[in-house]
Amino acid sequence: MPTPLPVPGPGPERRRRLQLAALEAGPAHPDQLDLLTSCGNGTHPAEQRSGTRHHPQRSIERRDDEGPFSWWNEMRPRFFKGFHRCLPALAGAGNDLIVEHVIEFRTWRESLSRLLADFDVFLVGVHCDLAEIDRRERERGDRRIGEGRSHVETDGIHTFGPYDYEVDTSDGVSTTLTQSVVTAWRSRGTRRAMSGKS
Repeated sequence: MPTPLPVPGPGPERRRRLQLAALEAGPAHPDQLDLLTSCGNGTHPAEQRSGTRHHPQRSIERRDDEGPFSWWNEMRPRFFKGFHRCLPALAGAGNDLIVEHVIEFRTWRESLSRLLADFDVFLVGVHCDLAEIDRRERERGDRRIGEGRSHVETDGIHTFGPYDYEVDTSDGVSTTLTQSVVTAWRSRGTRRAMSGKS
């Protein structure tokens, strides 16, 4: 049997091109989360409801109030703990990532700082007028009204530490705004908000 040829890893130039291509492609669509949440595809919905199987087909979409699939008490904490651990695994395998994520708790930020300490993380803070957040939630129809506002007013998501760059999306996401993120990323220095390195 012939020996397989070694596959070269991405060099600095290729890595930079991949990162730039990912940035210029824009943010991932939320539906891409389906790739991360379709575990247990063989589990029948009746089995899920009865609790006889503990492998939800699409765990992030379940919103049970109680039982083994209680979203807030059972599924959500485990999902995000696993999600955060996925990031260094994916990046460590050579993938360049754009991650859209609300860092809801200070402990999440601290955990992500530890998990991603060995990676080049460029953290963008996304702000929006609270009334506009409320309006968007009503328009979408698939969000708990007031959830976005509570992240800012109650959870204090913008108080956990600095960002590498900040944008305000109250007037929408224009090409100019998107380009400003790319420009800031291209000109980034060695200091990183997540790691505290300077």
